[in-house]
Amino acid sequence: MGIEIASIWKSVVAGLRAAGYMDSTINQYRKYFKYLERASPGGILEEDAAREWVDATKPDRTPYGENERRARDRAFRIALHHAEQGDMDLSVISNVPAQPMPESPGPIDALTGYARDCDQRSLAKGTKDHYWRLAREYLLFLESHGTRRVGDAGPDSAVAFLSDISGRWTGTDGQHIVTNLRPFLRHSGRSDLIQACRLARPTRRHAIVPMTSEADEEAVASTCCNGLVRLRDAAITLLALTTGMRACDIVNLEMTDIDWHGLTMSVTQQKTGNLLTVPMVPALADALAAYLLEDRPDADCPNVFVRTKAPHTPFRDHAAIYAATERVFKAAGVEGAGTLLLRHNAASRMLRSHAGLPVISAVLGHADPDTTNGYMEADAERMRACVLPLPKGVTA
Repeated sequence: MGIEIASIWKSVVAGLRAAGYMDSTINQYRKYFKYLERASPGGILEEDAAREWVDATKPDRTPYGENERRARDRAFRIALHHAEQGDMDLSVISNVPAQPMPESPGPIDALTGYARDCDQRSLAKGTKDHYWRLAREYLLFLESHGTRRVGDAGPDSAVAFLSDISGRWTGTDGQHIVTNLRPFLRHSGRSDLIQACRLARPTRRHAIVPMTSEADEEAVASTCCNGLVRLRDAAITLLALTTGMRACDIVNLEMTDIDWHGLTMSVTQQKTGNLLTVPMVPALADALAAYLLEDRPDADCPNVFVRTKAPHTPFRDHAAIYAATERVFKAAGVEGAGTLLLRHNAASRMLRSHAGLPVISAVLGHADPDTTNGYMEADAERMRACVLPLPKGVTA
């Protein structure tokens, strides 16, 4: 390539500053570019020598830690891309390992066709991922037992697969697995396999989701409104607390979704594809405005919530939303966190204020009103009221 690493670094540091990276982060990049320069003959970037540096071991022949190896690899990728393309690529590569795939043409074609069908049905990304993942797991199971096509699978294979994956996917009930596998079996025209899944009588959990008390809710809200946590965390938590909005929809919330004059926000739900409009209480509107005006980085994307550290991109998934609520709950001295808990809290508050189930269903954005019935199980106080007392004279 014949390009000096020192000259590449000059362009890289300018790009890092333009992207809003902090000085401490830039200094970390500078350190690894110095290391790369020393490991390169004459300070000239050569791909083979740079790859050897990335994969090098310590002087005692023991490997470097994973964080060290990733830092070297990122510096190398940025330098190589700049040398080849003349621009900056600061995209973050996921550390999630590649998942195994079937090797036979039949299963691969089946997965490709199924993915295309899911796209045509305009399913939410999370839903498609769940469906596709179960289909891949089932096809891998068939392949490992010598079956190369779904059309050749017997009903017993579905029962055996449910038993196998339930043992590996701890914490996931059988009904959840069947629900996500059924669309693929229907797509494959195998109604007999669907029936076999029903005959397997998959387990279903009916756990009562823990709730927070009114005092804890007040503590969380007070923490958000009194500047005890970062403005972004406060806005996210108040949004979940007052609207019961799903984490995936908070991630995808955009500037244009907010009606400041009408104090409402409208989002197309990722899970259902339906439009949901919810009101903004004054405290939430104030928290969102404070975050947007005082704390949000100058990011070139429409999402309301973005990463604090450069690159200032939208959140990848709901994990960042959970982390934000966890920080707020910890600052408030309250146990628990997450939008699932806050979503159940919102449903419970509406139940206790005697709101009808259709109203709760509309606010929470359920595609099927019957889904709201599940929130009745979450209200432990109401469930206790339904328990009949023991006859007189009977003791525990």
